[in-house]
Amino acid sequence: MKNEIALVANNSRLPVIHGTTIKLCGSTEINDVATAARYAAELLELWGKYLNKPLRKADKDAGARFGTLIFELYCATQRAEDMLDSLLREKQEGK
Repeated sequence: MKNEIALVANNSRLPVIHGTTIKLCGSTEINDVATAARYAAELLELWGKYLNKPLRKADKDAGARFGTLIFELYCATQRAEDMLDSLLREKQEGK
């Protein structure tokens, strides 16, 4: 457990990401953040292809809010991935 990214997050005063399986040494495995980012990207794609027009037609405000929530989730997961990548690079460089 001492090599998990959650411990690095604590040392950097960043929120702990529970359930991560990224190891700081050796290879990286699929983790919660990467999975969430992938799901958010899929939601955004589905929103654009199938849900945007029908939901906005049914209720313009609800459609706009739902689209905004999906987009904000996508952006938040991208930032979290970038933060983890940065932490991993710093750890690998010995900083």
